[in-house]
Amino acid sequence: MARLRILLAAVFAVAALAVLAIPASASTPAAGSGKFCTAVRKIGTTGSQPTKTQAKTLVKQFKNAAKSAPPKVKAAIGKITNYLGIISSGDVSDLQDLAKSGNYQGYAKAITTYSTYVATNCT
Repeated sequence: MARLRILLAAVFAVAALAVLAIPASASTPAAGSGKFCTAVRKIGTTGSQPTKTQAKTLVKQFKNAAKSAPPKVKAAIGKITNYLGIISSGDVSDLQDLAKSGNYQGYAKAITTYSTYVATNCT
């Protein structure tokens, strides 16, 4: 259980940093990414361990952004919302199964894909 908590803290720290790395400036977005960038700017921030309510809100905000995201970023957002969905459901056994499966490694890659795209196209 201690490993799971350490893992969760690390995963959420990466997620928080990724969200915080997105500047909140009002500069012009890159061509073709206007709707996506507008949706991204509406995504809230939380600490490294969001509450169930915060996670539910983040899931909605990420899914809204995914509607206008390019395919690669949409897939990354799908992984991000999967993890946040587990947190918002409050079912710790799902989270433990996820940690045991090794699929959590895809979460870090998803955060990197999402943050890189946003930093490149929405600043």
